[in-house]
Amino acid sequence: GLDIFSIDISTNTWGKVYSLGQPFNTDADDFGIILNEAGTKGYFSSNRSGGFGSDDIYSFESPDPVNGLGKPSIRQTRLLARNEITGTALEGVNIWVFEADASGKIKDRSNYDFQIVNHGSETSKWKLDLVRKSLQELGPPTMVSDASGSSMYGFSDALHYIVIVFKPGYELLEVPLSISKNLYSDPLLLNMRETTCIPLHASVLVEGSKQAIAGAEVILVNEQKGEEKVLETNASGFFDDCLDQGTNYLIRIRKEGYREIAQQLNTASGTEVEPLALQFYMQALDGTGDKQSISEGSVIILEAIYYDFNQSAIRSGEVEELEALAGLMFQYPGMQIELASHTDTRGTAAYNLQLSEKRANSTKRYLVNKGIAAHRIKTVGYGEAYPRNHCLDGIPCSEEEHAYNRRTEIRILSLGN
Repeated sequence: GLDIFSIDISTNTWGKVYSLGQPFNTDADDFGIILNEAGTKGYFSSNRSGGFGSDDIYSFESPDPVNGLGKPSIRQTRLLARNEITGTALEGVNIWVFEADASGKIKDRSNYDFQIVNHGSETSKWKLDLVRKSLQELGPPTMVSDASGSSMYGFSDALHYIVIVFKPGYELLEVPLSISKNLYSDPLLLNMRETTCIPLHASVLVEGSKQAIAGAEVILVNEQKGEEKVLETNASGFFDDCLDQGTNYLIRIRKEGYREIAQQLNTASGTEVEPLALQFYMQALDGTGDKQSISEGSVIILEAIYYDFNQSAIRSGEVEELEALAGLMFQYPGMQIELASHTDTRGTAAYNLQLSEKRANSTKRYLVNKGIAAHRIKTVGYGEAYPRNHCLDGIPCSEEEHAYNRRTEIRILSLGN
């Protein structure tokens, strides 16, 4: 009959599958278990002999957690922030702790933003880059080090973490933590390197409405060194950099549909100069400005959304660009798209056409589950009709070359109001 099994899915890999054995499993049908958080009490269903009907509900209580289902242990760990060279403890260090996923990024994707950038030299084609938000946008730190450079945090043995560490006068530090890689120590040393540059956190907004301007080009000119650095604002209008102390800068910002601005900035000098938080306002030439980096008819190439051969499911862990696309569609609630799926050329044309339709629908389901209304997404499968390389029928190609043709492209049908 049916039996009850357990599997540990608290980490980033599948755990071992266990049968709960007796008394949970019998020769009859046993199923539908519900546990408390500790795994010591619960209910399950069974049609075993001795019940009152066909399927009955049983309760149980156990002195120990059910076969591997106990609550993960929490390890209280001391974090010690110190100067990398002198070993001096550092007070007032801001520390953010985030749970990480299998890709090594913060699990909560609301801590990331996206940038829309041109796809090579094709001005009508774009790609989405997922980038972590600035420290300002991450919110207040999880904790701040005390006079001894110390702070405490409870890390779960079953999870992975990213620890972000910052103090004015020191370089930003990011530390990945994983119990499976034995990176935990007590104390956990946060060795920070001194820097003489000044962190700049800036936003570019529309004059009057204060709406964020995404995709604006920012040119930082160090007038002492005669050096230029080119940056781009993210979807929230932010950009970050680190500026030399005691230096004159010319900051130029431009974007189609807005009046270019140029502003002088003279940085201070000192041993512990505070970060700069600036706002720049651009005047829209037509009263509204070119709100979008993209327009109707533009195509967004999803470079990292791949499918295994002969499968319609998106590869596990390869959904970052889809998350960025969902964010873009939330930013422009009137946007409607055509979601076009392409296969490689192996298999028959008829089969590949059917497979591409399934893949397009698979991608649509992901976006709908993220909260995007289904009517905003039109799906189409092109099969093997439009390969991006030389891998046509009968031509020997590597798996990587075939995989390049298995992709999804997004065409902007309408941006709405």
